[in-house]
Amino acid sequence: MIFLAKLCLFMLALGFVVLMLDSISIGIRRYVSTPYNTGKLKRPVKIYVLLGPDGRPFYAGRTNRTLEQRLKEHIAEASPNGGPKQRYIYDILEKGKVPTIKLIETIKTNESDVQNAERRAIMKYGLTNIKMP
Repeated sequence: MIFLAKLCLFMLALGFVVLMLDSISIGIRRYVSTPYNTGKLKRPVKIYVLLGPDGRPFYAGRTNRTLEQRLKEHIAEASPNGGPKQRYIYDILEKGKVPTIKLIETIKTNESDVQNAERRAIMKYGLTNIKMP
């Protein structure tokens, strides 16, 4: 009788371990197959540049929102106490002008292509995305 009880407890524990390993396996498969981790894009990503009043680009970026929404966000983030981009946009606004946004390209494939396109835009316009004109 004691042997049977121990055997049942062992089988129950073994079943629990198998169940745990199976759920860990499912979790790993889900993690690996998510679009974020495979680099596949859920939505197209737009590569853009912000232009000063003189028409010269001063910042390259990326967004999956509309360009109008992204420009509004940049304007809302403008601050005399912010980073170089925020201060530059603040200075533009203080002069009664508004920066504009220009679409460079839309990427529909994967994260690697988005990063490469953003780097190309930065290099094409000679930007550092740190030092403002």
